[in-house]
Amino acid sequence: MLPDTLQTYLSKCTKSQKGDVLKSIASLTAQDSFENAIKAVESALIHEAYDIDSLINLYTGLNGNIKYPAPLKLDSHIPKLSPIVANLSTYDRGLKLKRGERDE
Repeated sequence: MLPDTLQTYLSKCTKSQKGDVLKSIASLTAQDSFENAIKAVESALIHEAYDIDSLINLYTGLNGNIKYPAPLKLDSHIPKLSPIVANLSTYDRGLKLKRGERDE
């Protein structure tokens, strides 16, 4: 009765997770559609994400239900800062040294 994708997903979950997954699928189906909920399950299988939070996040990402905040407008009295350019070559040299050695 359940689609193969959902059966495969449920087989990877623990007993306690199965009930939560089915509740989440029912909730997502009520919000949108069963097909979109199954697309999230397919994506979760690909990513090997068997927890509810990941399933819901994948559903949200796939179905465009992400709400981004509006861009902030800074007041004119806030100074515009120049970007900082990091030079990591010293750090890289330090990683190559053995314990107790000094870079010359």
